Amino acid sequence: MKKASKIGCGVLIVLLVLVVITVVAVQVILKNHLGPIIQAQLPPVKEKLQLQTLEVGNASVNLLGGSVRVDGIKVGNPKGFQEPVLFSLDRFIVEVGAGKLIKAAISKQLDLEIPRVELKDAELKIIRNPDSTINLQVLADTLSTGQEQKPSEVPKETVVEKPVAKQSGPLPKIHLKIADINTSLRYADYAISKTEPLKIAIKTSLKLRNIATYDIGTRGSISITGALEGDANLCKTDLKGQISALIDPLKPTMEIAGDIGNVDLRLIRPYLDMAGFGCDSLSLKIDLACKDGVIDGKSVITLLMTKVLLTKGGMPPGVNYLNELTVPVPLEGTITAPKVNMEKAVVKAILDNLKNNSGAVAAGLLGEAISGGKDKSKKGDKGGAAGLIPKLPF
Repeated sequence: MKKASKIGCGVLIVLLVLVVITVVAVQVILKNHLGPIIQAQLPPVKEKLQLQTLEVGNASVNLLGGSVRVDGIKVGNPKGFQEPVLFSLDRFIVEVGAGKLIKAAISKQLDLEIPRVELKDAELKIIRNPDSTINLQVLADTLSTGQEQKPSEVPKETVVEKPVAKQSGPLPKIHLKIADINTSLRYADYAISKTEPLKIAIKTSLKLRNIATYDIGTRGSISITGALEGDANLCKTDLKGQISALIDPLKPTMEIAGDIGNVDLRLIRPYLDMAGFGCDSLSLKIDLACKDGVIDGKSVITLLMTKVLLTKGGMPPGVNYLNELTVPVPLEGTITAPKVNMEKAVVKAILDNLKNNSGAVAAGLLGEAISGGKDKSKKGDKGGAAGLIPKLPF
């Protein structure tokens, strides 16, 4: 009996040693050799998606600490775009509860608690080619069809509504406690000019807290801050909100409110031209709420403008300039397909402004009639109580 007992203990010790050696060996591989392993698998993906580049600098997994780290990620643009990189990331760290990770691996049911996610120096480049095709749209089309989509194959000014895939079942149980994401959003528009394209970069900081795919007894929070790269006074963003459990990511229930101050007009001037007005400065006030993906009827984006020049016909003679104009633009539809009627909102705001300042408008029209339609704005002329100045150039 004693001999059998000793043999059993010896076998157990050997098994434990083998387990330890295996864990250590796997840990060494995951820590030191995971990057090259991943890199070796990327060429077929790169070829299938027709990307100019696809790289991972280094990757490691800490089994005992329950963390994953990836450095030097580069995802290239589809072929046909001048700039090679669409998305790059300096560092990506995910901490995962080791206990739940092991339990999920054994049960084959994903139930994860993620204490922290960090994305450092992420950069996304949105590029519009001279033929008006956009890199993200081309990549999305390639992903959806599994075939190469050349930029020239995407029709100009055409919006194709793709059917939304039905959710086959509940999402895996994931609870993300903390996520800190620092990113730069870059936009390059070669359709405006091939030699001098419009290039704008906005640096943003995104903070997420308690985002979950199931009810955890509390709502998650979102905070977005940022500004134009190189000028902290332009596109100064401060948005905060709350979000309920993401049972279906395409149908969220959330509220977001805040401001985007002093918007860089280069971003939206074509849309202002289409709506029939120009302005010297523009700020946005955002109040967005939706339930199960449907936008609440009280949701609105308010445009706060100064020195507004009306360029579209239909206004009374001489009334084509306002010192200030506030335009509430109601939001309708769903979060994935929002609807706005910008032109209607602008016209209503202008008419309300004229109605509220009818005395000044009458004075402006009378002055226009007396002067024979000539521009009488002179140095020091403020244009009346409502600030109405006929045909004031910027």
